[in-house]
Amino acid sequence: MRKTFLFFALATFTLSTTSCSRDNDEPAVENYSISPNEVNIKYDKTQQFTVKNGSSSIAGTEFTWKSSDEKRGTVNNSGLLTANKVGTFQVTATKNGKTTTANVTISPYQNFFKEPIMGFGKTKAEIKAAETRQLQNETATGLAYKGENNDILNIGYTFDSSGKMTSAIAIFPSNTTSVTNTTTYYKERYLVLDNQNGTIMMKDLDNPIFMGMSVNPTLGFNVIYTKQ
Repeated sequence: MRKTFLFFALATFTLSTTSCSRDNDEPAVENYSISPNEVNIKYDKTQQFTVKNGSSSIAGTEFTWKSSDEKRGTVNNSGLLTANKVGTFQVTATKNGKTTTANVTISPYQNFFKEPIMGFGKTKAEIKAAETRQLQNETATGLAYKGENNDILNIGYTFDSSGKMTSAIAIFPSNTTSVTNTTTYYKERYLVLDNQNGTIMMKDLDNPIFMGMSVNPTLGFNVIYTKQ
């Protein structure tokens, strides 16, 4: 009986030890989650992301961070997002081949008017069919529309001799509030290039469309759109 008991005890101990050894050898479960996973901020703000594995926080520097659109927002090696321009994109954090993702929206401060139709190369008839504002004047080479509210005076389009659109213009009130709001509208959406003799030059982030913001003695405070 004593031998049987000793054998049973030894077998139980061996089995227990083997089981524990197998448990310890199993790799840790990697179940990463990013926080916050939905972000909505302005173009001049930042957002710090954090990552957890289950309930345990992990240092951001252990991950590889990436923005899907660095023109609109960048993220550093610790997970700090710096917003740049209005738009939507994703931020990912990756470790050991596993990725967790956050959706980012950079929303505007200003959204007070609809920009001209970017119909470069289109005919006058095509622009007229697409425009929803009130047509005020039409010439052989131009269309002029009344702005949709008091913060935008006029929208205009010019056409070449073959009837194709070559440029557009938005004309705004020249008071201080209008200048401030309009400047913010463009700054939070477009790349500011330089100042050329009083004209602030800007570029669309995704297309070869350029804008020049200036104050003209005849037109007043305006932005002209061209394509190159």
